[in-house]
Amino acid sequence: MNAKELRTSTEEKLRMFVDMKTTLSRKHRGPVDLDPHLILIPQGGTTDGLITKLPGHPNETMPTAWLMMLEKLTPTVVFLVTEAFAKPSHSGPAERGQFAKEFRTDPTTDIKELLSVTSIDIKTGMMGYAHVMFKNDDRGLPKFEDLTYADAASDPDVTYGAVPAMMSFLRDATIYRTETAGSVGT
Repeated sequence: MNAKELRTSTEEKLRMFVDMKTTLSRKHRGPVDLDPHLILIPQGGTTDGLITKLPGHPNETMPTAWLMMLEKLTPTVVFLVTEAFAKPSHSGPAERGQFAKEFRTDPTTDIKELLSVTSIDIKTGMMGYAHVMFKNDDRGLPKFEDLTYADAASDPDVTYGAVPAMMSFLRDATIYRTETAGSVGT
């Protein structure tokens, strides 16, 4: 997958989850949080893939879930979709849960929610990141801002942090499995 294709696919997955969040919020007549999801594109480069919901926090459950998934297929591209809080006025690392607590307790905060997709091409290691911030209106429906995309070539910060480190682990584990198993893709 080249850089343009990775960007298109990453943005496509984000738009899919924006639509899902909007639809579920309308159906439930209020805010709905989405669980983290993995989207795996299998060997052969088809657009069909495996979508799976991750239990708990991805940093804690991903390694075990990933090794179990590798028993079934070898992906060529992986997308991790998450929902989180972001504070535009904050720079540097934040403690887990810090923004969520402030969001719930301070009505004047500039914290917003965001949907994000981090992607990695297993073969090349090329990584992309797309996100969209939003606030819920008075009816609990999300009002999304413009989508933002970055890749490691244009923004080195894309490769820093817990999620990019986890994506690199997924890539390394996949490459190791395929090399030790003697096959590339099932």
